[in-house]
Amino acid sequence: MGLAFLPLAMATGVIGGAEETVRVGFLPFEAPGSDPGVQEAASAVTQSLHTRFVREDDARFTLLSPTLASRYRDRGLLPAEIGRSLRADVVVAGQVRRDTATAGAQAVVSAQLVRVSDGRALWTGRWQLGDPASGPDRRRVVDWLEDRIGRTLQTVKP
Repeated sequence: MGLAFLPLAMATGVIGGAEETVRVGFLPFEAPGSDPGVQEAASAVTQSLHTRFVREDDARFTLLSPTLASRYRDRGLLPAEIGRSLRADVVVAGQVRRDTATAGAQAVVSAQLVRVSDGRALWTGRWQLGDPASGPDRRRVVDWLEDRIGRTLQTVKP
């Protein structure tokens, strides 16, 4: 399931870079509302997931930093539209939000891997997160996302 970590100028926000690679954009996970715990969890999940893929070793993939996509935040663009602007082949997009169906500190993480050329979701998933401030809960979510997204990425062609 590995992904590439090939040194490039970090200023570009691109890791990898061979012409025949699949360009994977990581969009910052959204956190609707003003709940600081949910916003922090969304940021932590985004960064942790990207870091996990960076640590893998598969030269078939060029990874685009979430920082590159952050300029598109709150513009109402679809993931595929942002992906086209980034010249990505696929993008990882997601959201962390409070679960209004349950009482307490529950949150839901939803994510998708979207093919940029046609906007089709290649994979979608949802995870019930306990307390969004809980490090162990977030690690389990990132483990799950890494596994599911990684498996789907193996089927994507440049």
